[in-house]
Amino acid sequence: MANESIRGYKPILSLIVFFITNFLVAFPFSVWVPSPLRLLGHKYATKPPIKLKFGLGVVPPLAVLFLLAAKAIDGGTIRRGILGADGIEPIDIMALFISLAYIAISLDSTGLLRFLAFYLVSRSKSGRRLYFYLYGLFFAFGVVVGNDPVILSGTAFLAYMTRVAGIVPPTAWIFAQFSVANIASAVLVSSNPTNLVLTGAFGISFTTYTANVILPAFFSTVLLFPYLLWRFGSGRQSTSFGRLLHPIHRLANVFNRNQHRTAPRSPGVPSEQPDLVPKLIEAQDLPEPSSALVDPTGAKFGTVLLLLTLGALLATSATGAHAQVWMITVPAALIMLARDIWWDIWGGGRSDEETVVASPEESFRTPSRLDNSEIELRPVQTEPPSLRRLSSTRSSVLGDNAPAPPRPSKTNITSKLGTWKPVRLISRIPTALPTSYTIFTRLPFPLIPFAFSMFILVQALGSAWIPVFSGWWAAWAARTSTVGCVLGMYVISVAGCNFMGTNIGATILLARVLQHWIDASQPSSRSTKGAIYALALGSNYGAFSATFSASLAGLLWKQILNQKGIKVAQSQFAYHNIGISSVAMLAGCAVLIAQVYIAKS
Repeated sequence: MANESIRGYKPILSLIVFFITNFLVAFPFSVWVPSPLRLLGHKYATKPPIKLKFGLGVVPPLAVLFLLAAKAIDGGTIRRGILGADGIEPIDIMALFISLAYIAISLDSTGLLRFLAFYLVSRSKSGRRLYFYLYGLFFAFGVVVGNDPVILSGTAFLAYMTRVAGIVPPTAWIFAQFSVANIASAVLVSSNPTNLVLTGAFGISFTTYTANVILPAFFSTVLLFPYLLWRFGSGRQSTSFGRLLHPIHRLANVFNRNQHRTAPRSPGVPSEQPDLVPKLIEAQDLPEPSSALVDPTGAKFGTVLLLLTLGALLATSATGAHAQVWMITVPAALIMLARDIWWDIWGGGRSDEETVVASPEESFRTPSRLDNSEIELRPVQTEPPSLRRLSSTRSSVLGDNAPAPPRPSKTNITSKLGTWKPVRLISRIPTALPTSYTIFTRLPFPLIPFAFSMFILVQALGSAWIPVFSGWWAAWAARTSTVGCVLGMYVISVAGCNFMGTNIGATILLARVLQHWIDASQPSSRSTKGAIYALALGSNYGAFSATFSASLAGLLWKQILNQKGIKVAQSQFAYHNIGISSVAMLAGCAVLIAQVYIAKS
């Protein structure tokens, strides 16, 4: 019956464009376009060629425009893709995500995560104990604020800490951080946009969602830690645990054959496996933890505001109040913005003894959300570095040798802004409001056109292809029952994260498939619940699977490491993650299956 709806060129074209778009998002490319004056042979044509990058922020909107021009979609499809349909409201989801992202990034910019990390380093000389402390810290912080702030600050911190401690390569530390941050993002609805898509699609309250995923995520975290210690420790093949997981590593070696010779050697050969988690840490020249907390009042204010916001979301969801989520998060973000502006104008004074220095090779601009804005801090003269809030912006906007400004006052703020000419006023915002400006540069704005475009593309598949995909899934579910639904949806969602335009594109498409399956097949509550929450786990865990482009966090993580001089090849990323994701999958799916059966009985 579903095949009867595939008539004409529109469904075929929509499907082809959808998969081409996902492929180009996963594997972006760049094109150099010469200056128009240079093409015309103008004697004043001195501008260099323009680099056009076709990737996440460009290809999906172009695909929508192409389908619109080809009359494969109409204005109604675009409207439903933006305003929502079938319980999914993209515009509300993006408003919630952006506003919570602002609060989380602002809280991170106070230096809270760096303070906690430096505090743990200063209190621990045991490498394995420190490894455990940081692992737990990244998980706890990721649960509350999501994976992006942990990637932003945690990756730069680990690059600095491991270099000072002489841990080369830092493979064990960076892969543990990346995996546990993405596991943690599955716990709260607000921690990942994929969670927001699922709760909106199936009408799940925030408390119900968290109650169903917290145990699988917790056990995945608990069981993954000893595996990481064994995986990156010395003598791993001598244990029975090593012999048990040896087939997984033989499979992982397939991804490591083409690894670059210049990349750090991966622990693929047991006899040459170094201990990447040393027993003793002898870190020198680490700053005092208090120097990392550059805005203590802001850290307290942001923590309380974030907890109150999350508490209000959970309370309204649990009580069944009919308040839209953006009505809670957007005002909270505006309050945080007002506090950041106050800090820039009246509270952001900087003493002459405090200076932030960025090494020349690490100074860079932040044109988009996917660019890191953390710069390594190092001592100046004999004083430990006082980590200035959002120091990278000060360096990238004012330059590495920018003089320290005096404490702001009403008069010099007016002089910094200059006359009230709109163009001049806008051009001076980075120097007058550096904190607020840099937080805005770190917000995931490229995610907005990408997400809306993916919603529209999935909406274009709705009437023709979603029933087909749903029929395939219904046939699988009928033959494999609840266990097959959990394992099958987890595997499909993880694979989709790598080949369907990041985890967001995969979640949007698979949520539509499950919606149609539930309406058409009326499956049991066990199978329905198992499939939905397996998709929730897979969309988060899929970030640490095979490709960097499986998530925005993976792209961001890779870029920060490159800027810190740590090269991770694609083959190395897949090689390490196949074991990590396998352990997380076995733990999470086993607990989810047991949870579904126990809760039903």
